[in-house]
Amino acid sequence: MAADHNPIVHFVGSIPLPDAETVFRTLAAATGPHLKRVPDGETGIRKTWIRFLQQVLADNPAIEVASDVPPFKFSQWDGKLLREIPRLRVKPGARLDPATIKTGYADMAIASWRLFDRLQQEGVIPAGVKFQISLPTPIAPTYNNVVPTDRPALIPVLTTHMLGEVTAIAQALPNDRIALQWDVCQEVIAWRWSAAHRPTNPSPGLQRGCQRSKADPSHFLRRFFLIPGLCSPDGDEWRQRLNRRRL
Repeated sequence: MAADHNPIVHFVGSIPLPDAETVFRTLAAATGPHLKRVPDGETGIRKTWIRFLQQVLADNPAIEVASDVPPFKFSQWDGKLLREIPRLRVKPGARLDPATIKTGYADMAIASWRLFDRLQQEGVIPAGVKFQISLPTPIAPTYNNVVPTDRPALIPVLTTHMLGEVTAIAQALPNDRIALQWDVCQEVIAWRWSAAHRPTNPSPGLQRGCQRSKADPSHFLRRFFLIPGLCSPDGDEWRQRLNRRRL
């Protein structure tokens, strides 16, 4: 007789529902016995994942629209053009300061945690399920929005900012009840389809920075999610890279 098997359902992050409470209630009701972690659905300004970050970057005093550069053509897997994204660049002579980057990820996570905690105490979300916080890597908003020559200047600044958001989350929330997921999406797209701007390593600054920051990742579960649908030799190589580095 086959052993009993209780599969785990993993929700990546985005859920097409109107608000975080609806997401928590719906996922718990539908998959409660199979949940280990549950996200807030990335609702509100995050409903299109990182699209709102283009405006966050464009509003920065050190960044401008590169009106003389063709826009980034954002296409789906079959080549169909979905939208064109104006490119951004660092203003000549400007200094990028991590303190001027305001993504709001920590504040949004802490607000969603309050809902999660209340619903778990009420028994809506099963005991033992962790609150999952899904964050983009610093490469993600630069790949879509920034001219390639300026990405190396912006990625370290975004890395410092995002690690600051993780620190704020770790200091505000009980680490044994949360899980952090880094969404590795644009890196895989670049690796698979854009040899001209292919990264050689999946956000190495994040690993080094997490190890040094006060938001010690050993205090809570850390995951890396590789975008699905890229089951290819390239995708296998990325998984091997991640495994070798024990990310």
